[in-house]
Amino acid sequence: MSKPKVDYEAAWHSCFRTGEPDNDFVCRIDRAISFYRYDLYDLTYTPSKERSAIYRRLRSHANDLLAGLEQLPSDIRIEVEDLYIGNESADYAEKTEGTDYEAICEFDRDLDLLKEIIGRLNVNLSDADSIYAREKGRRKQNIGLEQAIVELQSIFETYAKRSARFGLSHDAYSSSGDYRGDFMPFLKVVFWSYNGREFPQVGALGETARKILGLKKS
Repeated sequence: MSKPKVDYEAAWHSCFRTGEPDNDFVCRIDRAISFYRYDLYDLTYTPSKERSAIYRRLRSHANDLLAGLEQLPSDIRIEVEDLYIGNESADYAEKTEGTDYEAICEFDRDLDLLKEIIGRLNVNLSDADSIYAREKGRRKQNIGLEQAIVELQSIFETYAKRSARFGLSHDAYSSSGDYRGDFMPFLKVVFWSYNGREFPQVGALGETARKILGLKKS
């Protein structure tokens, strides 16, 4: 089953842009959708206090692993290096020729890469802990949709150079209950292309957007 994907090009054009969407635009759309995904899954949510403890333990274990490898006693380090030399990849010298790892043993190369990986892992663990932090109690319905729309508002206003609030209202003359405003086509493209159907329905999408933007219920 293929992973759902936003029609980035159509979203870009709905921000009154021409050509191809830039990488920052795509990354910001993906970040917005990451909030919304949680509304689509039937998940049992880990209590707030417990989830923070899990993130702390993961960061601690990652740091402990790195510290343990960097502080190996000399005799144990030599033993590990000996095994690396004995099991060195057949094409290691060829692959590292002309790189920062040329003439460096494979163990030191792996240790250096591990530092980079653990550093990146800890940043993402910390960000996930804070970004997805939940209030105590039951998760609010549609909170992911609301958080996504907050992010999409910022994206739209950055790229379209106009307010997401402008003209956002229920179209009384529409038989389908549509909503007007420059922001709505952008929202529909993002959510409907991601879901592969017209969901959330236009009424729910329009009213949620109006709520987020501080507009009175229409």
